Amino acid sequence: YIVDFCCEEIKMIIEIDGSIHDLEENKEYDKYRQEELESAGYTVIRFKNDEVLKNISFVIKKICEIGTNIPSR
Repeated sequence: YIVDFCCEEIKMIIEIDGSIHDLEENKEYDKYRQEELESAGYTVIRFKNDEVLKNISFVIKKICEIGTNIPSR
C-alpha cells in the first residue's frame, strides 16, 4: 500500500483523508486496508483534510500523544 506518511521506527502511519473517503465504497476499502496494515503491526491514524488545514495544533498534539505511546521496534 501507498500511505501518506509513515514512521517505520515505531510503525505508525498517518493518513490524511479528503472528501472522496466519505464515499461508501472508499470507506469499505479504507477499513479493509487499515485492518491489513494493523495486522502487519502498524498503528494507523486518520485525519480529515480540514483538520490538518484548520486545526494543525490538534493534529500535531494527537500524533505526539499516540506516537509516544507506541514502543520502538
